[in-house]
Amino acid sequence: MTTIETPLRYSKTTIEVPLKYSNTPEYMFPPLATCPGCAYGLIYRLFLKASGPKVIITGVPGCGGSGRLSSGGKPIDSMGSPLGNAPSFAAGVSLALQAQGDTETVVAPIIGDGAAFDIGMGALSAAAERNDNMLIVCKDNEGYQNTGSQRSSASPWMTTSATTPAGAPKLEFKKDIASILVAHKIPYLATAIVGFPDDYMQKVKKAMKIKGFRFIHVLSPCPTGWVSPRN
Repeated sequence: MTTIETPLRYSKTTIEVPLKYSNTPEYMFPPLATCPGCAYGLIYRLFLKASGPKVIITGVPGCGGSGRLSSGGKPIDSMGSPLGNAPSFAAGVSLALQAQGDTETVVAPIIGDGAAFDIGMGALSAAAERNDNMLIVCKDNEGYQNTGSQRSSASPWMTTSATTPAGAPKLEFKKDIASILVAHKIPYLATAIVGFPDDYMQKVKKAMKIKGFRFIHVLSPCPTGWVSPRN
């Protein structure tokens, strides 16, 4: 929360302003290249409002690739990496910044569950084990939604997808990514959802002050892939 003090004659009163309404700059503006109701735009927008400009976003191909979300807003450095090695890519960028003497800029891979839970799991584990200096935000929409909704290891038990055989839902439980990363003894781990923006932004602000491998797992509703009712 941001505390705003009132004029002197009202000095005994303060107003607590939610971070989402704070005067920090907006780095994203519509239109967004996402489906109606998709949370990816909010995940980026709230992250940047909380982090400020001293970040380099590294994204992967998919619904929320960092280069295709917004056509306006303030400039933010972003880079694209292959789907399977976003943490390794970010580690290289972080080491390059370190070699240049830049200790302030934070490298932030903002990736989906496919790039964290599945295809990029090896790179994620390796970066966590090395305690590489980065802040990963995992936008978890519980499936490969960009390619038409296929199950991932982030998909919950008994879910179906566009390629699920009739009468054969997923029998495996959702992978517990948080427990896996806790076992790596990383400096910071948090979970969030955009339905509670202040909570998410506070966690981003806290993570920005920490060095080493940081991970924020954000549940991201996907109305299209989850076949949510239109109302």
